[in-house]
Amino acid sequence: MNRIRGSMGVIPPLLAGAAVAGAAEMSAGLLLYSTDGFLPALTLVLTVETGALALGLWTGGFRLGGEAVEQVRRRWLFALVTFAVAAAFSTGMTFMEELLTGGLGQGLGLALLGSLPLFALGSLLGAMAQPGSSSRVPTAAIGVPSLVGLALGFLLTGGLLMPNMAPYTFYLVFLTALSGGALLQGWVLEDRPIVAVLGRQGGEGGEVRVEDHFPGVSGQGKRVLLEGGRLRGAEDSGGFPARNWERAVLGGLFGSARGPGPVLYLGGGSGTLARRVRHDSPENPVVVVERSPALLELARAHFRSWENLESVDLKVGEPWSVVTGLDGPFPLVIVDVGLLPALGGLPWVQEGDWRKLAASTGPGGRVVLGGLDGTASSQGPPLQPMLEDAMIQFSTGALYQAEEGGDDDFILVLEGPEALPWEGVLPGYRRLTMRET
Repeated sequence: MNRIRGSMGVIPPLLAGAAVAGAAEMSAGLLLYSTDGFLPALTLVLTVETGALALGLWTGGFRLGGEAVEQVRRRWLFALVTFAVAAAFSTGMTFMEELLTGGLGQGLGLALLGSLPLFALGSLLGAMAQPGSSSRVPTAAIGVPSLVGLALGFLLTGGLLMPNMAPYTFYLVFLTALSGGALLQGWVLEDRPIVAVLGRQGGEGGEVRVEDHFPGVSGQGKRVLLEGGRLRGAEDSGGFPARNWERAVLGGLFGSARGPGPVLYLGGGSGTLARRVRHDSPENPVVVVERSPALLELARAHFRSWENLESVDLKVGEPWSVVTGLDGPFPLVIVDVGLLPALGGLPWVQEGDWRKLAASTGPGGRVVLGGLDGTASSQGPPLQPMLEDAMIQFSTGALYQAEEGGDDDFILVLEGPEALPWEGVLPGYRRLTMRET
């Protein structure tokens, strides 16, 4: 079904291109038939109409409110209205030829019959070609289909429609075709992801942004928190973690009645996991460390997770500096690698940082690093050297991979020599590598 939708996506711009050609040729024909100076009139008509088309293409990227799908929908509606107006005006021409007598009538005809429809169609094609910087909603490539439609429209208009149809009938034919194109594109885009930006703010780690993501118009959405393009938190409509690795940690390490004990979370992000830990295991104290005040401000404003979280001890500052001053040990330390500095697309953890993590957990603790990029190979660089570096400070290390994949495919679990035993199961993940010293 998705493949069919993708292939059908070329038809709407093809129909729009055909309508461009039809409106241009029909309006030129109607206006030139009643004009004495053919060449000056042709020059004026072509100049004005191509200028209107170019202006429409340029304004196609302007925001009219709503996201990418809504932008296209509004411009389809505008195009349909312009063709309806052109049909009404051409109907009047049929019965009142004096509408085109004089400069005013011809100017009005040029505007309503050609320029306005071409502007609307140019704006529509421009909107189709705009993926949207924040929406990231891909639309079908429009260049080739619209040019094919342009050629087809010239052929049909001059060879079939103009000789055999009244002008108003022509506009009604293309009005019907455009209506079908609008419905078809709505169906094509129905399952495309929809993204709505709820808030954005500059931060030390890059722009912080809160977005609502929907897999389609009827899909279940999630709210995500981004910092400098990195995913820093995600929450579903029920208030549960929407990141794979956070769900796995919640199900695998907090499955018992009491949980692991005090928890340190470097990079609380949206606060979703911290809230669930406090809800499910209220006897487990939670300390959250975040670097960016801007991120925390947006998270508090848009995520339910930060409501009633007074019981969470929140620390703001550079994570490794804050960790040094905390009173531990913490049997469980969770690290969102999106909080850490990156080198070559992967978190950069120095030898001293591994030492600080080991000291914060003590010999009986466990460290979980989640959100490792799935583009890295578990059997070669750079995740394998990362595990080797960590094993200098820990006695046991295991690398897990998500069963279904995603942008947070890998989890690294490190344990001290006296860590309490657990089943070693993270729901939705399989263990790839196990190391002991």
